[in-house]
Amino acid sequence: MSYQYPETPIPTEPYDIKINWKTVISDFDSGKEQRRQKNLYPKYNVSLTYPPLSLTDIQILWNFYQARRGTYEPFYFYSIEEAQWNGCFVGIGNASDTTFDLPGKSASSIVIYDNGVATATYTLGVGDGDCLSDNIVFNTAPAVNALITCDFYGYLRIRCRFQEELTRSSFTAALYKTGINLRGLSNV
Repeated sequence: MSYQYPETPIPTEPYDIKINWKTVISDFDSGKEQRRQKNLYPKYNVSLTYPPLSLTDIQILWNFYQARRGTYEPFYFYSIEEAQWNGCFVGIGNASDTTFDLPGKSASSIVIYDNGVATATYTLGVGDGDCLSDNIVFNTAPAVNALITCDFYGYLRIRCRFQEELTRSSFTAALYKTGINLRGLSNV
């Protein structure tokens, strides 16, 4: 079972999603550089700050932090704003599984790709996936090692964990001052 970051209380601006492609750059004496992309799909780091909260709201967030054992257990965070997301990893075919969770919810303008080719041979399940994500059910299971990706407009589901170990007082202070930082994890 997966866990979802609490939807309430709602963070305030500034709220930031940093896309991390993990590019390795080597500089040469000649002035040239060589770049190598380490990840095929980005990881998304999130920084959240909150307005003044009630003790009940602080306790909701603190309980979630404690239940995840600080930085130990991963969870899902949904972007606060809807946006267009392209080239998102969905899964790898194995010739038997037909159901795949999409990396988002409330998705529209969905295009599903099977090995880079757009396909319409699926049924969309709104909120039927893990942590209320949307999912798709293919009419026929994708082939072994088929790469399933998608483009969509909606809320991005980010697999992440808390970035740092915090005491109760530093957690509360971070809510208002420096922000709660979530470190993006791979979906692959």
